[in-house]
Amino acid sequence: MTEQQLFAVLLHKGKTKRLIKMLKKEYPDKWQRAYRNVTVAYEELKDRYVHKSFFQVGVYDPALSDNWPWHVHYHEGLYLSEKQRVCKMGKAAVFTDIIKARNHFHTWKGNTKYKMEVIEFKQVVAVPTSSTIDDASAWQTNRPALNSV
Repeated sequence: MTEQQLFAVLLHKGKTKRLIKMLKKEYPDKWQRAYRNVTVAYEELKDRYVHKSFFQVGVYDPALSDNWPWHVHYHEGLYLSEKQRVCKMGKAAVFTDIIKARNHFHTWKGNTKYKMEVIEFKQVVAVPTSSTIDDASAWQTNRPALNSV
């Protein structure tokens, strides 16, 4: 198991519970020792990753709703793509700065018909070990995987 796979298991509460349950079943005598090792591994890996905010522009028709109506079901919402077209979540433009997201909407021709809401989501990203500064530009990532949000 690689470090990233282990951290994905440790970060996800359900996956951690399944791992511990599997350890209890297969190793009834030693599962507590494994649990302590999992805890130590999480504490060691946790400092190498941070939660970083990303933003998407959610659009909605004000004639149909007073605000963005997909707060519970983000994947069903309407977003603005890189090419400034209304799209679903898979093709939505992702921004690292809220101001860039707002500017993207306001330069769009359809901004008179639709209203916007900036949708923030957080993703766990790795911080390089050589980077000790908190400058976000030092460890920018490309487009994040949205299935882990």
